[in-house]
Amino acid sequence: MEVDSVSGYKAHDGFSSRSEYFIKGTEPVLEDPVHTKIRNCGGDEKEYFLFKENDPVSGDNKNRWQEGIDEWLKEQSDVRYHPQLDFACGNQIWITVSSPIDKTRVDGNDVKIKFDISSPKPIKEAKFIIDGQTKDILNSVPWETVINMADGYHQIDIEAKDEDDNVGSRRIKITVNKDYADLTPTP
Repeated sequence: MEVDSVSGYKAHDGFSSRSEYFIKGTEPVLEDPVHTKIRNCGGDEKEYFLFKENDPVSGDNKNRWQEGIDEWLKEQSDVRYHPQLDFACGNQIWITVSSPIDKTRVDGNDVKIKFDISSPKPIKEAKFIIDGQTKDILNSVPWETVINMADGYHQIDIEAKDEDDNVGSRRIKITVNKDYADLTPTP
């Protein structure tokens, strides 16, 4: 399989790639959260590296993992390590969904939705909209929830809002207990 030379995720956006062998079932399937293109206010796209990580053991809501990453990033002279996420126009909120994977089948009706948010400002709300109906709202990390869904096709929209009411969103489509390729959405 062709993978991105920088991140090891699936090759994308014309970035350099390399061939890699995988044992069936271990190949990368998630969107690349590290090596990306960001569109600036003038409409130009530039290549950047994004490094965001949550601290899974913090008991005081301090993200020590990200603090360490941020210190390392300060030492990097390559401008690609310093994305301009704080420009005044456009969407400043980037959502990366890690589970479930877009356009796949989920077995079991209790669907765990897990994602990460990159934003220059604190996020005050993340809303889960399933098939057009709000099902859950979160106000802090961890950015994950479990929502019971009926068998069949579903559209999941995640909307995040920062302290200045800027909104970012991500949409994925899944099927529950049915093969994705076999279903098409019904009105």
